[in-house]
Amino acid sequence: MNEIRRHIKAVEQTRQITNAMYLLSTSQMKRAISKMTFNRTYLRRIRATVKDILIHTDKKHVYLEDRGNKRQAFVVIGADKEMCGSYNNDILKAAKSSLKECEEPLIMTVGICAQSGLEQAGYEIYKHWYGASQNPFVYHAREITESLVDLYLNNEIDEAYVIFTRYYSQTNQTIRCMRLLPLHLEDFSKIELEFDKPRQIDFTPSFDEVFDTMVPEYIIGYIYAALNHASACENIARMNAMQSATRNADEMIDKLTREFNAARQLSITNEITEIASASSLAEQAI
Repeated sequence: MNEIRRHIKAVEQTRQITNAMYLLSTSQMKRAISKMTFNRTYLRRIRATVKDILIHTDKKHVYLEDRGNKRQAFVVIGADKEMCGSYNNDILKAAKSSLKECEEPLIMTVGICAQSGLEQAGYEIYKHWYGASQNPFVYHAREITESLVDLYLNNEIDEAYVIFTRYYSQTNQTIRCMRLLPLHLEDFSKIELEFDKPRQIDFTPSFDEVFDTMVPEYIIGYIYAALNHASACENIARMNAMQSATRNADEMIDKLTREFNAARQLSITNEITEIASASSLAEQAI
């Protein structure tokens, strides 16, 4: 009985932890979704502007040139913590699948799990960021963008991609591998234009200066959105895992409680039997 009682107490303490983690993940998930909502309008507007320029101008720019896919950079967004089901394994599986097709991939990671998983698979990590997956901020996206743009402008990479988990709903999340550089018109096929009419666009002070400013801001917005999508999906996965763990703990507590009650009943029955036997022996002795 004492062993069962200690087991019940240990499971109850574990249940408190899993339930607290479930509530915390719920709060963080809601916060990530609210950030996604704030960023969605900005990202949709700037993507529509980029598409508008690509459609109505034939000018050349370094962000538009196709260099032949010589070397690619990947930003892999994972989690800093475990206990979120298969979330990290799914990201690593998708990243390895994309990296297999590259001869010399340059890899950047967000999250400890993404970094350690790819290093264990034999890949070298060029740069990594911690903390951005738990609580994304714009400066995280700006740092990642600056690294990608510098590599691209210095001809150290020819293409840049981001691999993350896209949030659609609490029951629907999909891993995406999206190209950030160079810009291709087909990447904006689902974006609706505000003014879809033939016209000539005037750039002030010049097309190059406008694109030099706008494209990095577009990439910042996209990476910030990817970070928030990944954060929401990570916390949904952790919510489901902790909810399942809490449910299993409840079932185990019920099972142990029944065993404890049965053991206590057996103990009481044995004591009554011993008392009755002792009383019978005493009467026979008298």
